[in-house]
Amino acid sequence: MSEQKRLHDLWLLNHQYEIGDLVYVNKMARKVVKSPKLQPVWEGPFITTKRYGPVLYEVQGRKTSSVLHHDRLKSYKSDVVPGWVARFNLKDQTDTLPMETIQEEETECKEEPRKSTNQKEDTHSGMQRTKRGRIIKPPDRLNL
Repeated sequence: MSEQKRLHDLWLLNHQYEIGDLVYVNKMARKVVKSPKLQPVWEGPFITTKRYGPVLYEVQGRKTSSVLHHDRLKSYKSDVVPGWVARFNLKDQTDTLPMETIQEEETECKEEPRKSTNQKEDTHSGMQRTKRGRIIKPPDRLNL
């Protein structure tokens, strides 16, 4: 049994990605219309924006973001960088910045944003607002 464990650990892939790295994402779902052999296996590139522990990463695509296991990610090794990636700014992602930087930015903004009268007050605990103003609840299983 120890020989099997040693060989397994030898071939085990432990990828470590940094925030801002470009990665491909393994597509698990296949379209019914086409043959699975002809469909692309990897999709991307995506940008890693957050890290949840040693194996979970949040990746941001052109329009969507999702939390994925490192087994479904692969390093992007092309010299060609798409235009949207070059325009993507990690500083817009305030949850990835250190707390000192966030507090400095909050002290600079003295003026409160105006709320329209038809918007409801956010009284739910744990709820967050997206950039477009939608109210979302973060997943409970990622609270570390």
